[in-house]
Amino acid sequence: MSKYRAFVDSHPLHNPLDIGLMVLFVCGTVIGILLAGGGA
Repeated sequence: MSKYRAFVDSHPLHNPLDIGLMVLFVCGTVIGILLAGGGA
């Protein structure tokens, strides 16, 4: 459990803004891969 706590402390995602930015980044990456690989 201490390893999980260290992970959470080193990756502060408690801020909703940080979570939103991470979601946008992941979505952007997925869309980029689909556009590059799918030729859409």
